[in-house]
Amino acid sequence: METLPLNEIQAAFEAETAIKDSISQVSKDLERACKSIVAVLNKIHITTTQEVIDDACGKALAQFQDVKTHLGRLAAIVPANMYFRYSGLYYFPIQQAVSLAAFVIYLKHERLISVEELEGILGLQLALGKEIHEFHLNLEDFVSGILSLPAELSRLAVNSVTRGDYSRPLRISKFASEMYSSMQMLNFKNDALRRKFDSVKYDIKKIEEVVYDLSIRGLNKP
Repeated sequence: METLPLNEIQAAFEAETAIKDSISQVSKDLERACKSIVAVLNKIHITTTQEVIDDACGKALAQFQDVKTHLGRLAAIVPANMYFRYSGLYYFPIQQAVSLAAFVIYLKHERLISVEELEGILGLQLALGKEIHEFHLNLEDFVSGILSLPAELSRLAVNSVTRGDYSRPLRISKFASEMYSSMQMLNFKNDALRRKFDSVKYDIKKIEEVVYDLSIRGLNKP
């Protein structure tokens, strides 16, 4: 069996290392961009008025341009047909970006984000039932990001009551319950997704406890 010369092995190793280093750097930039969006959206937990929410959503969507830029940089670095080979370096910030985009759309419209909206915000095509060779949004990362939404909504429900907004938790509870019921129709075989899905029921329980407390105090009336 013919073996490669040492100099070719060394060159291949250095090229592989260079690709991983470049991907890691862009992934860190993507994480920082997501953290900036988180900082903007945290304002809605302090003041839950619609004016503040609309302002935060507008600023967050503007900052998603940085997210889209970094995802474009990743697309230029990751070799064709090697998405999953390097996905361990960037799957987490991509999932976070999906979750943040879903949260913004919920805040604006109180509904779940559509695939078309998400693709527009991130600048990536979702691999939904088809094979995409170029850099894309993996279906598991999409679902994982969506499953992170109820945790943020449970926090919003609690803070809404603190700020005197008693109707929002009821709307959040209805949305989260419907979302959970829809997700139950999916067959989660992936261990990470299964654990994340199982945690959603605890987020919903927190929201339901908020609604129950409002109910026994007579504060959930229109």
